[in-house]
Amino acid sequence: MENISKEKAIELLDEDGSNLSDLSNEFKKDRDIVIAAVQNNGASLEYADDSLKSDKEIVSIAASNDGSAIQFADSSLKKDKEFILEVVQDNGSALQFADDDLKKDKDIVMAAVQNDGDSLQDADESLKKDKDIVIAAIENNNDALEHADESLKDDVDILDLIDE
Repeated sequence: MENISKEKAIELLDEDGSNLSDLSNEFKKDRDIVIAAVQNNGASLEYADDSLKSDKEIVSIAASNDGSAIQFADSSLKKDKEFILEVVQDNGSALQFADDDLKKDKDIVMAAVQNDGDSLQDADESLKKDKDIVIAAIENNNDALEHADESLKDDVDILDLIDE
């Protein structure tokens, strides 16, 4: 797709953000073009120039659209507690691709499970034993119990939540 205008490129990306993969490197370095792509398809962050994969606004838009887009972000953002906290509040599934140290952080994991109870599966094992975390996950999604530590699966308070 060489020799197309920026406007035409944005039209293509508005239809399907994954079209970014077919555009020239010049477009993959263009902030406006990449924003158009990730607004439509968060995972198209994969095709953006590396220089834009550390742009908080672009990565945040991508993750809001698709939590798995975090896997394509610069590693510095995956380790940024404040940034990851914002992202998982909007899309808990992004926890899966956060730095392992942040998967041990109670604030991060609590925000993730409150948004998406199933994100408990991506929490550090130590937090799968945390009753407050597990309760928050189950309040979001009863199926989250399957990701809890065995020691909590027979807990009366937790079982009461599921029976409600």
